[in-house]
Amino acid sequence: MVGRSATAGAADWRQAGAACALELVKLLYEKARVRPTSYHGGLLIGRDCPTIGDNSAVLCHALVRKVLEVQLAGY
Repeated sequence: MVGRSATAGAADWRQAGAACALELVKLLYEKARVRPTSYHGGLLIGRDCPTIGDNSAVLCHALVRKVLEVQLAGY
C-alpha cells in the first residue's frame, strides 16, 4: 500500500490492505467471472489464470494509486 505516515498506524494499513483486496476480489468476480473456491482453501485455481490474465488491465487499473509505481509495473 502506498503512503505511510506518522499518524497512520499499522491497523490503519491492515484495514486499507483488506479493503483493497476486497475490491480486487469483487472485480475478479464481476469482470472476469472467477471466484475463490472453498475446496481450494479460498484461493483461485489454475484454470482461472487465463481468464484473470485476459482481464488484467481492469485489475491493474484498480491498483493505481494503491501500490507503489515500481510494484504497479510488475503487476
